[in-house]
Amino acid sequence: MRVAAVLFLRCAVSPIADCARSGDDAPVSTNAKGRRFLALGDSYTIGEGVAARERWPVQLAALLAAEGINVRAPQIIAATGWTTAELAMGIEDANLE
Repeated sequence: MRVAAVLFLRCAVSPIADCARSGDDAPVSTNAKGRRFLALGDSYTIGEGVAARERWPVQLAALLAAEGINVRAPQIIAATGWTTAELAMGIEDANLE
């Protein structure tokens, strides 16, 4: 697994719904040349119960873009209640480049 940039961040924003792979309505670049942003975790990562644009990885990517950092929409591998083993399986299933 080779990822240009991996951020292992955990932040209690507001608790988000089951497994999400990207911020659909993220106000960030979809440019294939932007920096990659991978968020891994559980309900804190995806923000259980909030819209995709309110997820903390999407908000962080938007803030980075506002600062002039070319970043792709985040790829999110997370689900409410995941254990570390389930996260590892989710990473494997994602077939990351």
